[in-house]
Amino acid sequence: MKRRIGTEQRTVPIVMICDNAYIVPTCTAIQSIIMNKKEETKMDIFILTDGLNEESTAYLNEFVSDDVTINIRTGKMDNLKNIHTWRKKGDYCAATETALLKFEIANIIPEYDRIIYLDGDIICRKDLNGLFITKMTDQYAAVVMDSGKLYSQRELVKNNPKYFNSGVMLLNLKKMRDENLSEVLIETKRNLTDNTLMDQNVLNIVFNQKIKLLPIKYNLLYVNLMRAHRNNWFKMEALNKMFHSEYEDLTAVRKDAVILHFSSKDKPWKFYDTNCAEEWYGYFLKSPVGHLQLERKSIEKQQLKERVNNQARQIRDLKEALKRSEEERQQLAYSNSEIWKSFSFKAGRAITIMPRGVRKGISQISTNIQAHKDRIPPVDGLTEEKREREIIVSLTTYNKRIEKVDLVITSLLRQTVKPDRIQLYLDEAEFTQKDLNKHLRTLQKRGVEIYFCRDLKPHKKYYYAMKNHPDAIVITVDDDIIYENDLIEKLYESYMQYPDCVSAMRVHSMKFNADGTIKPYTEWKHRDKSKILEPDMALFPTGCGGVLYPPHTLDEQVYNIEELEELCLCGDDIWLKAMAVRKGTKTVLAAWQNPLAYIEDTQDIGLHNQNVGQNKNDEMIEKVFNRYPEVHQTILKNVQR
Repeated sequence: MKRRIGTEQRTVPIVMICDNAYIVPTCTAIQSIIMNKKEETKMDIFILTDGLNEESTAYLNEFVSDDVTINIRTGKMDNLKNIHTWRKKGDYCAATETALLKFEIANIIPEYDRIIYLDGDIICRKDLNGLFITKMTDQYAAVVMDSGKLYSQRELVKNNPKYFNSGVMLLNLKKMRDENLSEVLIETKRNLTDNTLMDQNVLNIVFNQKIKLLPIKYNLLYVNLMRAHRNNWFKMEALNKMFHSEYEDLTAVRKDAVILHFSSKDKPWKFYDTNCAEEWYGYFLKSPVGHLQLERKSIEKQQLKERVNNQARQIRDLKEALKRSEEERQQLAYSNSEIWKSFSFKAGRAITIMPRGVRKGISQISTNIQAHKDRIPPVDGLTEEKREREIIVSLTTYNKRIEKVDLVITSLLRQTVKPDRIQLYLDEAEFTQKDLNKHLRTLQKRGVEIYFCRDLKPHKKYYYAMKNHPDAIVITVDDDIIYENDLIEKLYESYMQYPDCVSAMRVHSMKFNADGTIKPYTEWKHRDKSKILEPDMALFPTGCGGVLYPPHTLDEQVYNIEELEELCLCGDDIWLKAMAVRKGTKTVLAAWQNPLAYIEDTQDIGLHNQNVGQNKNDEMIEKVFNRYPEVHQTILKNVQR
């Protein structure tokens, strides 16, 4: 007897397709589903496969619990093999033929009349019962329109007003069985000439718009949208019109997302710096496959290489066109050779007269090159977007590092997510405007703000920015590091997920003795990477990695100059941590961070040598915690939980 799940039930059936090569993303997706379901929701998860080895099967079975069942079912691929034609060039079909098992779901899973289908390259961020109980009448499925419609030039996409992405679908299995849709889907695929995608085009054709459209939050192709938006391929107004939404920007869309879908080729298990890669990585670490070593590369470096190679190809094409035009000229018996006197083949000079076809070809190449250049975002600068809250990057320096601090600031100007302001605070007794070198004066002209203020040692990096801009997001950085260009992006993504937490790129885990006293600083777990995107009161952010402080997340005592000078003048991290705890603010590790790129000849003069090497950190921690014992107790209480 079939189980007919109604809105009063809390069992949510899900089906995914997986082979041995896709076990890592599939397990990561399942981990996110389980971690974000409500306590009363039970998950009945079906894994369709053409064969899994014992190791992959064991990984999946680790999810089984009172609330989670795993059903591994092998589908027959005999009638699905060789019905997809692979193209040599221009083929952006990322799926394998195993994905064609989607066509057989209604027959392979007869227990349910409806089911949620999910691709393996997703992470789920909220309970899925709301999606499952979506009302459908005579539709084949409830789906989300493919946001690629905003900029795609493919005819099949443009001509279908409801073209959807097949990575997330609430399927009406009863209707599909009643109409024997599996055979229709397979036959349509067999006869389809457009093979750019494995199954999506076929589903759009066969479902023939008999679908219910869902909000974009249920299938957000964030990586694709971010790339397209950076290249100015669409405007937010168009997206809101398409999805009948009112999002201010893509960050707001991401914050609202229930399911993030990594539908492009730059997958987070292959690249560590693609959008939302660290959020995916956090679920990966907690999954049964989290112990596996991933060989992730930099998508930014690859894209830069591709841009350079593309421009090189365009130049080669241009040279070839010029060469062909010369050959054509020599073959044509022009009676008046004077016509060609103004025709020059030197690079950078104008081509005035040539055969019409060649001239048109070269013009098109030039247009393509310019269009490509126009899509490359500016190398550096401050943002021109309007945000709900300003992002201020704040830092300080002193005389022994002033000559190289421009290198730090330049790296902050070359961010994928650009700040609203960059502020450098200098000791007014040590510097004046006249003391700034030419590099800093140039940066001022480009919008960097330099202020001269009372010397609070390292506390200058945050004190004045926070005090003068209480409603802004303040990111503090050090003056001796070249920061990777996704620093702000990763911190901001963490902030959007945890707006009430301090987000840091580098943290230590505080450790306590059995009697509750704090262990020496050197015995803490340094650079703890085990708790990515897990808010924790015992995580201690270190400023060198970059730290984001949301507004109003620090106790007002943070501005008590007399106290900070007395207790920890050289320990800004300690003071800020204490003030965060007093406010009840936890810390979250925003992302995994590569080793820091310190500027040459700066490390022999840093506070680290004094604070750590001479145990000054322990002295300052003791002073602060003795003055504010509630800080110690709050952290300890959270650790004991």
